Amino acid sequence: MKALKIALLIMLPVSFVFGGLLALERQPAEEAYPVEEVVEEINEVAVLKEYLETQDLYLFTENLEEALSVSANEVYENIGNRKYHVIDLRNPEDFYPSHIEGAVLVEQAAIYDYLKSIPLNLIDKVVLVCYAGQRASYITGLLRLMGVDNAYFLRWGMSAWQLPIARDNWLRNLSNDYANQMALPVAASEGVNELPVIFTFQTTGREILNARIAELLQEDFANVRVRAQELMTDPGQFQVIVSDPVAIKDNFPVPGGSIWLPMFDNAAIENNLATLPAFNPIVVASVTGQTGGLVAAFLRTLGYDARFLSAGVSTLAVNPLREQNYKVFSQGEIRNFRTTQTEPPDLTAAPARAIAGC
Repeated sequence: MKALKIALLIMLPVSFVFGGLLALERQPAEEAYPVEEVVEEINEVAVLKEYLETQDLYLFTENLEEALSVSANEVYENIGNRKYHVIDLRNPEDFYPSHIEGAVLVEQAAIYDYLKSIPLNLIDKVVLVCYAGQRASYITGLLRLMGVDNAYFLRWGMSAWQLPIARDNWLRNLSNDYANQMALPVAASEGVNELPVIFTFQTTGREILNARIAELLQEDFANVRVRAQELMTDPGQFQVIVSDPVAIKDNFPVPGGSIWLPMFDNAAIENNLATLPAFNPIVVASVTGQTGGLVAAFLRTLGYDARFLSAGVSTLAVNPLREQNYKVFSQGEIRNFRTTQTEPPDLTAAPARAIAGC
């Protein structure tokens, strides 16, 4: 203590030399040393999972794709209805020349903030639209997890709206190229894996969920989906799981080694999650990819490196699916409804960031 007082007395004259700019405040001796703060470690993914369970935010129903999508007919019949709000996720160069009347162009990364700017409580359905229902289903899954229970996607995307769009998207995606490489899914073993690790540096379930969804919306969509060629070039690099309520284990064609893991079965979800690798890439296979997008949204929110097979098994072995009476895209889904055109804004000062197709 004596040494401290001497040091202070020496410093005081120095302070006056600099015109009093150095202000000294005497502190009690016990406060002179920093106090180490004890921070309780939080298992964020466990907190998040419990929150999703208690808030009944799990997506899964026995007819997931149909339950969370709307048909082109329904959207067309509600043009002009203020309780139907259509959000278009396509590229600006495709949106402005031809879009659903009343639709609003919103970039994926801006969805979170955009929804806070509209009166969601006054809207019956927020309908997300893309080219083939792939991106829109994935974003719908994320929004549903956030509790936006009036979020839906346009089934088949704009491919169901007009033939030219279908030609460039769904009709081009239908393929039988890998039919002879397909097998049946195998039953999952008893789960022993831990959940993934996530870091949002939040503490409550709601805060962690919001942070995760905001982060996932900023991701490049190309990292969320897997094309047929990428999967089949080296299927061993992924753990393929079958999670589609309409799929039947005994007749659903998938790459060999795929695991039958019905994530829509809430009673089995604990074991199903424990079956998944926490740190290796997962691909969700479904009939059309649209259910795959919804399931991938759930798994990615929990921290899994989960992607989904774009266009589903329809892009691997469409003929076997048809033979087993699975519902795949066909020209009969195309309605050829009218679209409208909007003059694009002047983007010379700040050009819009391109949005990858779905």
